[in-house]
Amino acid sequence: MQETWSKDPATVMKELRLLIEQVTALIVYCKGGPPRRSLVRDIAEHEGSCYLVLQRPSGWTAEQPISFLLYKPEGQPIRGFSFTVTREAGERIAGPCPQEIFQIQRRRWPRVPAAADSTATLIVPGKTRFSAMAVADVSLGGMRLYGTPAYELKVGDLVGPITLKLMMEYATLDHEITVASAAVVRINPRAEGGVEVGLSFTPSDAEAEKLETYINLRGLERSAFQHG
Repeated sequence: MQETWSKDPATVMKELRLLIEQVTALIVYCKGGPPRRSLVRDIAEHEGSCYLVLQRPSGWTAEQPISFLLYKPEGQPIRGFSFTVTREAGERIAGPCPQEIFQIQRRRWPRVPAAADSTATLIVPGKTRFSAMAVADVSLGGMRLYGTPAYELKVGDLVGPITLKLMMEYATLDHEITVASAAVVRINPRAEGGVEVGLSFTPSDAEAEKLETYINLRGLERSAFQHG
């Protein structure tokens, strides 16, 4: 998932200048608000310190602290860096230049806890009612649900399609993903009532891309905000 791309000051500065030259779109993630778009406008010095100057994201206010920014170099994995706004002036915001740039690499079966209120609506082939369950966690090859399904499930059963509504914990953003089919690989009773259901599936390319986006963003969100 997230790993260091570079901590070398010269490499980081070169990358930041490329963002300006290539007018690369940044996706801005902030606490308590939806993702927004921005651009790097300048690199400035003030009292011996380096500042990154961004275009103020539309609708952004200081009450929604920015945590990290992501961008996608052509033909390369997604990259990003942490960012804290320390200055504002009209349509510009600024903060200390990042000391490190990270990248997001695809890993096999990364698993992240789903945020509260994430749900799964699943259909059992041949049955008329659907089951609505809560999502505990999700990966590129499986998910763990809990609740009371509309029909008794057994290990080995095939279910689907499954419509996932995966929430973020801090950003006001949700991801709706439909998985065509999954196999029940585990069922355990829960002390609180209902059951925990483990599902395994092989996602299509489109499903994998959407799941990977959610998994990466949740991982970044948890890393950025778990101590905030």
